[in-house]
Parts: sequence; C-alpha cells; structure tokens
Amino acid sequence: MAYNSRGQYDKAIEYYQQALTIDRKLGTEGKTAIVLNNIGSVYQSLGQYDKAIEHYKESIKIREKLRLTAKGDARRDYLASVISTYEILTEAYFNNQQYDQALASGELSRTKGLAEQMTGDVK
Repeated sequence: MAYNSRGQYDKAIEYYQQALTIDRKLGTEGKTAIVLNNIGSVYQSLGQYDKAIEHYKESIKIREKLRLTAKGDARRDYLASVISTYEILTEAYFNNQQYDQALASGELSRTKGLAEQMTGDVK
C-alpha cells in the first residue's frame, strides 16, 4: 500500500476545520487563532499560499485583538505569537511571489517587536 501524504494533509485540514468550528462555537478566540495558524501551515506545506495567507491573516487579527486587552506576561505572549505568525505570513507571501506584501509583513513584525521592547506598549 502506497503512502499518500496529500491524503494526510487533507485529513489534517478536515480535523482542523472541525476544531475551528468547535472553538468558534465556544468563543475560545485564543484557540481559534491557533487553529487558523495551523490550517495556514498545512496549506503552506501544500503550496497553496493564497489559502495559507488568508488563514494567517485571520489568526493575526484575532491575536492582535486579544493582545490589546491582555496585561503583563499574557500581553508579551500574544505579541510573540503575533510576531511568529507574521514571520510565516511573510514566508507565504514570498513563496507566492507577493514580494511587496512580504516586505511589509516582515517590517510590521519587526516594528511591533521593537516598539514593545522600547515602550512596553505597541498598538
């Protein structure tokens, strides 16, 4: 029996979609952002960069919202997760030959990290 890695990716997307539906129903935004990020990673592995970008951007939007209301260590942790997702978003843009967006995404992640270090507050 031959191993079909594409089928494994399809199963991963299916399971992540189920988890996403559950997390959205429960209103667990932090988990929703993680699942969106994971779906993006699967699509990126498949070379489906447009879909990866879509999921990464949605994950960032949720994490940014959560970060703005968080305090202390939780705020720092959300920033780290946002920056991490910006980095893989940048890679997806680059792989999709969207070089202007890749540059903008990369610069935004660095700016946010630097601003947080300098002031402890980033918008």
